[in-house]
Amino acid sequence: MRKRLKKIFSAALAGIVFCTAITFYPVEAKAAETTTDIWERVSSAD
Repeated sequence: MRKRLKKIFSAALAGIVFCTAITFYPVEAKAAETTTDIWERVSSAD
């Protein structure tokens, strides 16, 4: 019973880690691609 519980817990933990890695990786990559200068759109008349 204890070995089975360890296997289930390990599989669930691995699944959570995997889903978290897939979820947050594209956000960081996309943010790095779209970095722009915040003052680029401001004109001297503003």
